[in-house]
Amino acid sequence: MDFERGTITVQRGVAELRADPEALADPERLRALWAGQEPHRGRRVYQGTKTAAVRRAWPLPPTTAETLREWQERQAKERALMGTAWRDAASNLVFTSMRGLPLCAANVRRSWAALLRTPGVCYRKLHTTRHTAASRALVDAGLSPVEAAALLGHASPAVTMRVYAHMLDPLRQAAGQRVAEALARKAERARQAGQAGAPPEEKGR
Repeated sequence: MDFERGTITVQRGVAELRADPEALADPERLRALWAGQEPHRGRRVYQGTKTAAVRRAWPLPPTTAETLREWQERQAKERALMGTAWRDAASNLVFTSMRGLPLCAANVRRSWAALLRTPGVCYRKLHTTRHTAASRALVDAGLSPVEAAALLGHASPAVTMRVYAHMLDPLRQAAGQRVAEALARKAERARQAGQAGAPPEEKGR
């Protein structure tokens, strides 16, 4: 987070592995894993982002930046109260578990579902909010595919158009209507200009 510039930078991701990579590379441990004899606990490791386009500073709306600043202050207090029990002293993550560890995907899904139940909202996957943001950016805010691709971290505008082209149908219809109206106005002006410059005997016809 860069509160002075009002930006957030995605630098890496967290992958959840269902088994120790060393166990997957060792035939004996792999057989034991399949037999249920090898510990099968999930572990989370840091990794790079999916595409280079994601690794950039994203501008934040002022309200979002202020909310994250308040969250940072609250997190600092929690870290101070936890003391040595806080496990995130090195990575300094923005969002963590109650012990400062990377978030567990299953726990996030459970919390998300609980949040939706409270106001009686129909369940939607968390990733659906990304599609909502994209549609609002393209349709409501009127961002171009190039601008939307930069916002969403797509490798190119072609990816954005392939996924969200259907959302632009109403805009295409409205644009077509505006073009037709503009052409009609231009034709009317040309007709009126032609009548104004015609000889008197032709005007009365």
